[in-house]
Amino acid sequence: MKQEEKGVRLNIGLIILILLFIYSLISAFIYIMTPRVSPYMVTFGTLSNNNITYTAIAVRDETLVSAPTSGYVNYYIKSGQKASKNDVVCSIMDSRPVTSAKDMTQEDLSQVRSLASKFTRAYDSAAFDEVYNLKYALSTQTEVKTSDGSVYGSPVSAETDGIVSYVTDGMEKLDPHKVKQEDFSLAGYKSKILRSDSSVKAGDTVYKIIGDDTWQLVFELSDNVYTSLQDKDSVKVLFEQDEAIETGELETFEKEEEKDGKKLSKKYALVTLHSGMVRYCNERMLRIELLTDTEKGLKIPLSAIVYKKYYKIPVDFLTSSGSGFLRMVKDKKSGEDVREIVTTDLYAQVKGDDGREYYCVEEEAFNKGDIIIKEDSNSTFKIGPIADLEGVYCINRSYAQFRRVEQIEQNTEFMIVKPNTSFGISQYDYIVRDQSSVNESQILRIKQEST
Repeated sequence: MKQEEKGVRLNIGLIILILLFIYSLISAFIYIMTPRVSPYMVTFGTLSNNNITYTAIAVRDETLVSAPTSGYVNYYIKSGQKASKNDVVCSIMDSRPVTSAKDMTQEDLSQVRSLASKFTRAYDSAAFDEVYNLKYALSTQTEVKTSDGSVYGSPVSAETDGIVSYVTDGMEKLDPHKVKQEDFSLAGYKSKILRSDSSVKAGDTVYKIIGDDTWQLVFELSDNVYTSLQDKDSVKVLFEQDEAIETGELETFEKEEEKDGKKLSKKYALVTLHSGMVRYCNERMLRIELLTDTEKGLKIPLSAIVYKKYYKIPVDFLTSSGSGFLRMVKDKKSGEDVREIVTTDLYAQVKGDDGREYYCVEEEAFNKGDIIIKEDSNSTFKIGPIADLEGVYCINRSYAQFRRVEQIEQNTEFMIVKPNTSFGISQYDYIVRDQSSVNESQILRIKQEST
């Protein structure tokens, strides 16, 4: 008898193991068969249909100031600082001035970190002068006046208000309308740092003063971009160095140039700016991007866009509980008209050509010709009108859920859509990057992407 009971226990244990094995197989099969999709996190952004980086020449109201006598230069105003008329910018001394680096304040340290960060973002191995510009910019953080504020030697004063710079390159009097293609060569560009411990001769340039905050950027354009800018009188410029954006007046012009014995037609843009000059007062060559389309909104890839059709039902036909719509059907026994509630998701609210507001519902919930009746009323509506909606598949809950989007603009890769739309998407939602890889309501495995 005991042996029989033992055999029964062994059989039950075996059955449990078999069931667990079968369950594991089914789970593994479901996991393998569940589609994996690449997610895309929705964020705010802008578009640039141009999206080309240009090398621009900065043109400013620059005046070179020379040493009145030979000797060593002692500096009193930092590069990039404003000097008022008659302020002493530097002085010429018979002997080399003795200076020492000042103690670094928190503001100085912040400036150093900012300079290093800008250099890292905009680094280009072909632009060797950028390394020297960084070295120069960092060195100016330790400039000091004489400890007692006195001026020694022969003073060199500012003849006008302006921004002081200690960099020269021979392009101070450049006429932007007379630039040539070779002027934009970074490899051929040479700049000189005036601030040094070496002696100067009478007549040598000791500093430069920029007398106006208004400045210009000139750069070459392709034929296509030149044509696209003809109807614009202003443009936004993104500076690659620090990602700052300035808006200026736009002028385009065309001129004939000769190269290798051939005459070529070259096209240029000239952007006049009224702010931001001091940030780049020591730089001639600036890498910029034109932002011709800068509407801001939620940025999504075009590959995520899906188009779907939905029935439209007037919003006032939704039941007071918000659970669905009342549909008229024939009672199978009595043959009389009765009401039944149809529960369905709402996908959008749109305005019809008649000015009426409509909810968009999935086609599977109704048949064309169905009669909808308003709650506590005899008003009816016949199912039929269709709305074509543009949207994406949201996958916050690991299944594909259609969400409507309203386009602001697009380029060849991305679309900018309105934020905070009803039944739409929000910042940081996850959507399917490639809508063709899934179906609506499909359970999905989200592929983890490295950042």
